[in-house]
Amino acid sequence: MANIGFKKAIFRIGEEEFVVDKTAGGTIDAKISGIANEAVTVDASDIPFFVYQKGVGNISVDLTVFDLQSVEGLYETLFGVQTEDGISIVGAETAPAYTSLILVSENAQGKDLYFGLTKGKFALPDIELATKAEGKADPKTVATSGSFIADSRGYAFMTAVQSETVTEELFAKKVNNVKP
Repeated sequence: MANIGFKKAIFRIGEEEFVVDKTAGGTIDAKISGIANEAVTVDASDIPFFVYQKGVGNISVDLTVFDLQSVEGLYETLFGVQTEDGISIVGAETAPAYTSLILVSENAQGKDLYFGLTKGKFALPDIELATKAEGKADPKTVATSGSFIADSRGYAFMTAVQSETVTEELFAKKVNNVKP
């Protein structure tokens, strides 16, 4: 399926929802990989005889945003970072929270295209600093990766195209297992 652009990313952690979009954070790119489980070929009678492939693989998401910390509360909640006196602290007890993730793009016909992952955790991003050469700023963006698994329903990944019956709200409820 062709997709154009990257409008937003929506994280749901517990009952809290955090939106990274043009108003805060700014989405740059995302890559979902490992959705399909690896195929296993079984040899029998001296030939490849059977291919077994079922379930989901090791799903991962690489996500780049402009400024994750500009989305109020997301950085601390997503990565399990403590805050004391306005200082973010990472230590032995730091543990990222489970989150669902919805990514919104657009298809070639101009309809929203939704990608949803039901349950996963993101790793704290690396930090990169660089000098401003000749007074020109080269802002460093935030790149993080997450690992996702199936939720209690056995669902790991969902996708849909916006329609009269499929809205972003309905899609979010399905991803987050919220009854309509």
